[in-house]
Amino acid sequence: MGEATQPNAPSDLTGSGGDLASSLESHVQRATNGKLGPIEWFRASWQRSGASTGYSTYTLDDGEPLRVMVKLPVGPREYRWSSRLGRATSPDWSHRETDQCPVPRMVDGGDAINGYDLCWLVEERLDREASDSPLTKADVQGVIEAAARFQAAAHQASEVNEAAPVRDWEAMVHKSREALDSVLIPQPQQWNAALKKFQKIVPAVARAWLARPTDCWCHGDLHTGNAMQRTPGGHWVLLDLAMTHAGHWVEDAVYFERQYWHRKNDLCGVKPVSAMARARKALGMEMPGNHAELANLRRVLMAACVPAVAGHEGSAAYCDAALELFEQLMPLVPHS
Repeated sequence: MGEATQPNAPSDLTGSGGDLASSLESHVQRATNGKLGPIEWFRASWQRSGASTGYSTYTLDDGEPLRVMVKLPVGPREYRWSSRLGRATSPDWSHRETDQCPVPRMVDGGDAINGYDLCWLVEERLDREASDSPLTKADVQGVIEAAARFQAAAHQASEVNEAAPVRDWEAMVHKSREALDSVLIPQPQQWNAALKKFQKIVPAVARAWLARPTDCWCHGDLHTGNAMQRTPGGHWVLLDLAMTHAGHWVEDAVYFERQYWHRKNDLCGVKPVSAMARARKALGMEMPGNHAELANLRRVLMAACVPAVAGHEGSAAYCDAALELFEQLMPLVPHS
């Protein structure tokens, strides 16, 4: 996702993830001083980057074997945040079920392999992927709470020392209108009318969003495919940290929520924005800004972008739900 290939990697090491991983396996094992065993490589369903993932065992200092997951190459951002958060405490591997670390605990890793600038990670192996079975209310709540723990831990690990990403919302709305001529999307005329109306106020909406507090580290890609339980029935943790960025915490909540605009029953009654606000409050985190108003700003902006990405993301039902939400929220956001 984004940063998998390093700038100083040789051209013969930037092919398919599986070939690259296999060619570097012995080098990774040497980098761990022989503690890492043979690796069984596979393609993880939660990954959208070029990284390869494999299962292995790692011999701890006391001689005990630990089941681990190996990822390579990973981007520098993911490596940096995995190091900051996964190495925050000395892990007691015999008490995994009580560990509240919000990301997989890092066992080993580095930012180079065999002299090349390729980041790699050896992390604890997690037991269950969220998408293996239907989510329960406790599962949804657990993922939201994991995101809040992630935000709290990231804030403690590092002050927000970079600017939040800025998107050209006016250009995205224009792209959405253009897409209506080429993308098969339900109710194109209704979409066009709504987007035409929104174009008149999108500068004001964008300014209001740009003025939000940006004092939080957001995960940036919060969905159930990026969440797993440390042990069955245990705490949830978040995977794939390559999109971590500065922003407002409500971004993670709305990002998660939008995936259920067309199937709200799957959230089991949990409202992600409210649930994350409660989780953050329970952790003692500050709640700057009116999060309900900010959530509506984010929702309407994201809904306006749906036609622009409808060709490769979202079903007809999702597009219909986004249009309904878009029309509902437009009168509620700033117009000047």
